Amino acid sequence: MRFPAFPQVRLREPRHDCCDTERMITSRRLSPALLAVGLVLTGCSGDGSEKADAGAITECQNIASELQQIGDDVSSLPGKIPGDLAGAEETVKSAIGRAGGLSDTVTDPELRAKLSTLTDSLSDLQKKADNAASDPVGNASALLKSVSNTSTAYNELKDYCGV
Repeated sequence: MRFPAFPQVRLREPRHDCCDTERMITSRRLSPALLAVGLVLTGCSGDGSEKADAGAITECQNIASELQQIGDDVSSLPGKIPGDLAGAEETVKSAIGRAGGLSDTVTDPELRAKLSTLTDSLSDLQKKADNAASDPVGNASALLKSVSNTSTAYNELKDYCGV
């Protein structure tokens, strides 16, 4: 069996003149600048979150007070679990109603999707709370994990709107 011939590769000695050094310094300075321009042009904030466009910002401003009430509800949940499970369930039901109502009023698809994600997270939390009624202390960690997921969904919505 014969192996194909490999082409000979000649390695150049590194050049240490001023031209290569300048080119290297320029490329290191230019790359972050080009990245920043690209992020700005694509509408990305650089922190991984998306920001609303002008139309969605107007919708976000119109629903800001409802979003704040949902946020207050979500932030009050950890203090109610496991001690006041009935109060937590009532708070979740209220937040589901608010989020679902907002989802019906907005037209921006991304905003609607984020509201839908929040509503789904709240519904999941409600199901876990219903299942935990028999043993709230034993199911507290699962409930608090679901509260954490709901908080994350709310924060993504809040970040999107810039509220």
